[in-house]
Amino acid sequence: MKIKRIIAAVMALVLVGGAYPFNAVKTTSISKAYAADSASPQSNSIVSNDIKYTIQSGKAIVTGCTGKASDNIIIPAEVNGCPVTTIGREAFCNYGIKTVVLGENIEKIESSAFENCPLLTEVTLDENLKRIEGYAFQDCVSLIKVSGGDLEYLGNMAFENCVRLSEFDMGEKVKYIGDSVFARTNIKELVIPEGVNKLYDCPIGISPASPSTMYNANATVIIKNPECELAINSVSKKSNWDKCLIVCDDESKAHTFAEKYDVDFCTPEQYEKGDYNKFELTELDELECLRKYGMSFEKCEGGLAVYHITVLNGNVLEIPDEVGGLPVVKCELNTASARPSGVMPTAVYDRIEKVVIGKNVKLIGDASFTVYRNIKAVEGGEGLEYIGQNAFCSLQKLESFNFGSNLKTIDNTAFAGCVKLSSLEFSDSLETIGYAAFASCIGVNSIKFGNGLKSIGNSAFSGCRIASVELPESLENIGSAAFDEAVVLISGNNEEKAPSITDEGYDKYKMYEPIVITAKNIELDKITYRAENLRLIDRVIDENKNIIFTFESNKSGNAYLVFDYE
Repeated sequence: MKIKRIIAAVMALVLVGGAYPFNAVKTTSISKAYAADSASPQSNSIVSNDIKYTIQSGKAIVTGCTGKASDNIIIPAEVNGCPVTTIGREAFCNYGIKTVVLGENIEKIESSAFENCPLLTEVTLDENLKRIEGYAFQDCVSLIKVSGGDLEYLGNMAFENCVRLSEFDMGEKVKYIGDSVFARTNIKELVIPEGVNKLYDCPIGISPASPSTMYNANATVIIKNPECELAINSVSKKSNWDKCLIVCDDESKAHTFAEKYDVDFCTPEQYEKGDYNKFELTELDELECLRKYGMSFEKCEGGLAVYHITVLNGNVLEIPDEVGGLPVVKCELNTASARPSGVMPTAVYDRIEKVVIGKNVKLIGDASFTVYRNIKAVEGGEGLEYIGQNAFCSLQKLESFNFGSNLKTIDNTAFAGCVKLSSLEFSDSLETIGYAAFASCIGVNSIKFGNGLKSIGNSAFSGCRIASVELPESLENIGSAAFDEAVVLISGNNEEKAPSITDEGYDKYKMYEPIVITAKNIELDKITYRAENLRLIDRVIDENKNIIFTFESNKSGNAYLVFDYE
């Protein structure tokens, strides 16, 4: 005997994961007309105009800012009568600041002080600043201008991955320049002052440890000190000078190094005349891609894969159709190589509200967009064939998604927790919907399946608020609880008119209020039901022989009702 199952469910309470923490703040301008300082429980810590300080030996060290700060930081010369001499380690790391002006008493910027501030565009130094330590401005991808300063020390990777930084005047007093200080910047010419006696690797070349195979520094390093020694990276034992031009005297140590490691070089006279080998950049050069598209690519089977998003213009992320004549076929933002250094800039992905997927993209990798929590719409994607596990999981603002006409697989939990999705329409190409693919999408109220669907995984639509859905004849497998806690009609193979069920009070359901369900085209003696957290309080047959069930919920939590019909 054929069994047709009608499932009705009422979600009394849905708990969805909360927002991700975001530590990018609005930053504050500080004038020299100081507001009253507030002392912390520790006597050596104070807060002045939303900037945090620690007082040590009569000097103030900047340690961070409060959540009330605004967009532009101006560090004062002194606070509470103490000169402000240092920007402390990680003081503004990961913050959403846009400009920084340093006070006249700042002597040192400690390691990672401004690391990963992706909205920072301009920094004004003071001539009293002597030291910028390692990673101080690493990953400040929007930084364009750094002015002022008369430095003596530049630490390892201090400005690495500042892809838009094109000018930096370090002054003539510099004595130490660390590894890869300006790697992945837009600086085309770097002058090394006479006071520098050794370069431990190319300060402007990409780190030899980088996974990138499409990077060309295309930069010139001018060595003023003929006694300056050049070296290869002490860790990797590889040279990162091979994509740079060294300008040096014929009798210099730099000249000897260039010949030994087969690095392009010329004399200052040849450089002035333009008599040297010139590099030609391709569209696939990593820096060109970062500046033009805001993302990096790597070669893969069939074309290119997006593996790293760095820079964003506005709030739209566009995956191009092709780059350098090669189609972009994959978007994999959660792979081991998805970040050349550090972590993905939070203030970058938090700005993205819309994603436009290029027409050649076939695959979106696992968890690729999970952290992009402000996405509202995904457009394009006509060529999509596969959406990976957790690819868009928990995007609580996502309202619309174009599934295209070529999509074959939506993998496990790909859209779970996308509470603002409302209607889903799939083409005939879709064959597989994975485990919990749309679980807890409580806004989904309609689904239209194509005629090619073969498998629906366990809990695939659990928690959705579906009024009705018709399953295609092509369907071979429905996993357990696929529509659990959903209001749904499952119709069969159209051999006979299917039963139907409606929930008249569903949208306005509240705890302890009656739930009225009308079952049409069903014979009373052929229907049974199972309920949890629901109690039947009435059952009547109207003049049209429809059965009207009235339930009430007497317990907090989820409530559901399952009808079995023979």
